[in-house]
Amino acid sequence: MNDLKRIILETVTWVSKVNPDFEKNYYRSDELKPLSCKGYLDLPKEEFYKLIEKRSNYLHENKIELLTESEVVELGLLIWSDPEDSVYDGGAEFYAQGLYDVSECPPWDTWIAKGQDFAAFNHLGNAIISWLPKEHFNKFYSGKAISIMDNMDWILKLGRVNPFLQTIIGKPENLIFEEPPIKWNTDKLVDINNDRWA
Repeated sequence: MNDLKRIILETVTWVSKVNPDFEKNYYRSDELKPLSCKGYLDLPKEEFYKLIEKRSNYLHENKIELLTESEVVELGLLIWSDPEDSVYDGGAEFYAQGLYDVSECPPWDTWIAKGQDFAAFNHLGNAIISWLPKEHFNKFYSGKAISIMDNMDWILKLGRVNPFLQTIIGKPENLIFEEPPIKWNTDKLVDINNDRWA
């Protein structure tokens, strides 16, 4: 199994089996929380990949069986986002209901890679490649629709042909713009931006 496929299977397994309740911590688990960092833009690249290694070690040490490719293709899609190209206005964060933080960074539990580090995604530069469970497609779509920057999207093509990756990229049909529930308020945003990164 190549590294990229392994990372994808581990990421989806983590979100599906270890931390499946989005409302609990917005896919920002304490187990994978980046260390010594106030936010994504302060995160050294080596810390990004330490998080991925930590997730891998946790799954192995706890003997959690990885999902198969055929299971993964039914559960979601890969997306890209570039927090370095954010205006920090909080719009996408609010309409995505916490799927993104104020810098439009996806939850660290869903991180897979930096685009430039794998041939399949090197056309996306320094963008974060992350996993999006299908139950959150409309959250992502709503956050993207409200964002004034073009810094997040579905992955529509690959830099190198890969049969497995072809099954987990693309734009879903019948997306719906969702207004955040009335009870979903700025107190939750404070939790995500302060408590989660602190």
